Amino acid sequence: MSLTKASAKGVFWINADRVMGQILGLISTAILARLLIPADFGLVAMANLVTNLMNLITELGLAEAIIQREELEERHKSTAFWVNMISGCVLACVTVLTAPLAAWFFESPDLQPILSVLSLSFVFGTFGSVQEALFIRRMQFQVVAMARISYTVIRVVITIILALAGLGVWSLVIGNLAGTLTGSGLMWIFSSWRPKLILSRDGLGELLRFSLNLVGARVMGYFGNKIADILVGKFLGPAALGVYSIASNITWVLRAQLATSVTEATFPAFASIQQDDERLRRGYIKLVKYISLVTFPAMVGLIIVAPEFVQIVYGSKWQEVVLPLQILCFGAAFSTLGIINGPIQKAKGRTNLHLNLVSTSVVLSVIFTIIGANYGLVGVSIAIAVRSLLWMWIAAFFTYALINLSFKPVIKALYPATLGSLTMGGVAIVYRFYAVQLLSLNDLTMLTTTTLVGIGVYLSTLKIFDKSSLDEGYRLFVDILKPYFLTIQKRIFFFRAQ
Repeated sequence: MSLTKASAKGVFWINADRVMGQILGLISTAILARLLIPADFGLVAMANLVTNLMNLITELGLAEAIIQREELEERHKSTAFWVNMISGCVLACVTVLTAPLAAWFFESPDLQPILSVLSLSFVFGTFGSVQEALFIRRMQFQVVAMARISYTVIRVVITIILALAGLGVWSLVIGNLAGTLTGSGLMWIFSSWRPKLILSRDGLGELLRFSLNLVGARVMGYFGNKIADILVGKFLGPAALGVYSIASNITWVLRAQLATSVTEATFPAFASIQQDDERLRRGYIKLVKYISLVTFPAMVGLIIVAPEFVQIVYGSKWQEVVLPLQILCFGAAFSTLGIINGPIQKAKGRTNLHLNLVSTSVVLSVIFTIIGANYGLVGVSIAIAVRSLLWMWIAAFFTYALINLSFKPVIKALYPATLGSLTMGGVAIVYRFYAVQLLSLNDLTMLTTTTLVGIGVYLSTLKIFDKSSLDEGYRLFVDILKPYFLTIQKRIFFFRAQ
């Protein structure tokens, strides 16, 4: 199987896992909201603030080090497993010891026992992390997705059953632990690898030289994602923060759903050819092209339909969100291109560069947000969009140097998406102008028809100017789904035969 097809299958399965998780999450929340009280959700949310921060350093980045390492030996795998287990146990103990402090800080005594029990998730989670890394290294994303989906299903089912039994907040806690244990357990069942009693100092050092910078980048990225919200709340107040958080969350969901799944799928692919710069260049240019073919029209389309989208989803009292959302969409299209530089940096073993670029992004966020805050919420939105564009070029400059890539082929790869998106946007604007003048359309109809017109124009433009990309995308889509349709078809025929 080609790396392109393997990566595309990876993106498919990663997104299938996430979409399934989101659907089950919405269903379970709707059910649990009728069985539990708000304070139950609040206590677990407080506990998650602590555990999510701890999770940034749980595995010390060793899983990604296993995925990246060109010559992986048993001493690396077994050492990573035992170090992860030790790390999980240490973090569990730290969480138990600091639980009283967290309970004091949040002024919620009930938080202490909840945090203490939830600390077991660090041990349960690290139990299968190396096996999962080995599956990802071999690009067997279907196995990983099935384990993750099983985690979600078990968590939801156990939580609902216990909530019906009247366990209250503990249904959320136990459900979480049951799901985590299930996910790790399935990794052991699916994997033939078993750790040996090996703890290699040299092997650990080789892994940590790669992974510790990733831990630093995770921590910086965690705070970087929050820094704009913190500064907007500080300088512009809670009302402005509410508007900004809605706008930024919309663009973040679109970016995160695509960019993170693509980076997770392409990292092992790039790592497998880390010494072949020519193949890395070709793979990266193809990645840029296909990412832009999705993100550019999505962001341009959202800019155009933002008024109706906000009205339908959030209501008329949130119309202030529209302009910041439109501005942030512009920056989001470019920041996605910056995010996909990460797999190249990590595949080449340059996690120090990755850390420096993430840190630069955080510093730029602070500087630009403070400057923009002087001009209100619109000023902040413009500042963040400009920062995204600037950071994209900075990250690209240093990343391209790793594989001797010039900007010219990358800019050329962006041409189809740029042309298609601008054409789509222009036609959609003209359509909306005449639709308002000649037709009395409600918000839902305007949103739907504008979207359909935009999609039609975009695909038509690509068919005229870049038919090869459409054809290749279609072939990939068919190649990915065909085996599953054939399996379903065989089962249907089997049951009919019975």
